[in-house]
Amino acid sequence: MDIYDLPKVLLDHGTVLEKHCPLSETLQVTRLDADEKVTVYRPSKVRVRSLCDKEFEDDVDRFHRFHGSLVHQIEVGCAAARIPIYPSYAKLKGKEIYCPSKAELKKDELHGHIVLFTGYGCDENNKVYYQFQETAGTSVGDQGYHYVYADFVEMYVEMEPEMEL
Repeated sequence: MDIYDLPKVLLDHGTVLEKHCPLSETLQVTRLDADEKVTVYRPSKVRVRSLCDKEFEDDVDRFHRFHGSLVHQIEVGCAAARIPIYPSYAKLKGKEIYCPSKAELKKDELHGHIVLFTGYGCDENNKVYYQFQETAGTSVGDQGYHYVYADFVEMYVEMEPEMEL
C-alpha cells in the first residue's frame, strides 16, 4: 500500500486497539467476535506529513521539528509511517534497531513498508528510534514489534481520532 492511500482506508474503516485485533498482514482480516463490543477509532482528520513539507523546507532544524511533530503524534494517539526495506530488515532479532548498512543505502530499496508506530525512545548515543507493530505477527522481532531509527522515517500519517462505540 502506498502511504498516500492510507488516509482513505483509515477514514473509511478506522482502527481498533491491538488487543481486539491482533497483528495481521491484511486489513481485510476480521478477528472480532460479533458480540464483542470494542472501541473503534475513526479519525476525523488524516493527513500525510513529509520531511519535504513546506513548513519544514529550508530550515536547518527541519529534521528535529519534523520528528518532534511525529513524537507528539505518537504521544497523543498513534501514527502510521512508511519505512524503507532493505535485506537487513529480514535479519532483525529481538530488540535490535533497524539500521540499513551504508552499502544497502547505495542500492534501491526493496520496497516501502507501512507500519503503525506505538512508541519511541533514544539509544545509548541519544539517537531517536521508533517502536512499531510488525504486520507479520507476534512471532517476529520483540513479540511482534520492531524498532527503526528516525533517520529512516521521512513520511507519516497524522490522525485526529474520534472514538466510536
